[in-house]
Amino acid sequence: MVIDNRDSLNNVTYIIGAGASATALPLASNLPRRLINLSGYLKDNEPEISNEVFNREVIANLRWLGEEALKPEFQEVDTYAKDLYLHRKYDELARVKQTLSTFFTIEQFILEKSDPRYKNLLIRLMDNSHVFPENVKILNWNYDFQFEIAAEHFRQEKFSYGGGASQHSPPLIPYYPGLGYNDRNMQGDISMVHLNGLAGFYYYEQTGHILNYFLNGTLKTIDDLYERIQQDSNHKHHLLIFGWERHTQAGELLKHRLSIATKMIEETDILVIIGYSFPEDNIETDTELFKVLNNVKRIYFQNPEMNGAFLTEQFSLDPALEIVHETKTNKFLRPREISLKRTAKSLRIA
Repeated sequence: MVIDNRDSLNNVTYIIGAGASATALPLASNLPRRLINLSGYLKDNEPEISNEVFNREVIANLRWLGEEALKPEFQEVDTYAKDLYLHRKYDELARVKQTLSTFFTIEQFILEKSDPRYKNLLIRLMDNSHVFPENVKILNWNYDFQFEIAAEHFRQEKFSYGGGASQHSPPLIPYYPGLGYNDRNMQGDISMVHLNGLAGFYYYEQTGHILNYFLNGTLKTIDDLYERIQQDSNHKHHLLIFGWERHTQAGELLKHRLSIATKMIEETDILVIIGYSFPEDNIETDTELFKVLNNVKRIYFQNPEMNGAFLTEQFSLDPALEIVHETKTNKFLRPREISLKRTAKSLRIA
């Protein structure tokens, strides 16, 4: 059976990489030095933080991870973390994840660093209904919270639980992994999937919830963060995963992320790639996703230097498929096809 989709809008999928957050957060190559810089900032401002023991622990961890990652044999945090994984130093790997979660939480929610291009894009995508467009999906390789922070300009997500019940005011952009019971993450429509999980998010085994350190916008100080991290810490499991990570608890907790992403890619008419360089650690996942990119009519590649031409050979794409290079990065690309009806193809249903 063939369903004619010419009366529906083009399905537009964004692939987002670290370059999309670059005006606020570091790229992988600069992350080690930013970790060390933050440790220095916290040390200089130590008198303002009442919990000296926790602050010194955070300072030590930030400097430790930055200095280890800067060693010539590693050069990036991901490579150092992979070395720990290969040598089965899982406690140290957990320390890396906790340190990264602490870093991104402080940078985004205490120092309030955000890339304004996310909010700019959402304003341009939204209409008077204040509903995120159903035909727009996002594959986000970043474990930052930049898209969600920008979306709170329109709607603030709220979550509370207690007494065996929970209440959830959903976000503008339904994302995975999301707050609430872990199995709830597969219910309803998902518009954005974080392929590497989210820094600051954790699975709380005592209740079966997914929570985060910055719940309901109440995180304001380092002391607040200390309370969130220390409370029942033995029952919290980080929802941050590296591209090479296999057969770990984080991988099991985030096992649905690839099936969600695959469905998004399968239905894609227009693909927009922003700030993503297709690093080697992600090549296995990227290859699997591009295998099902069967209906795409055009690819937009937004990058100030790379033009995206390598995609054709790397993923065995149709040589006739147009790849449009956008060099300007002052704002994220909104393709004109996003508001146009599908005209070229029909969807075949077995």
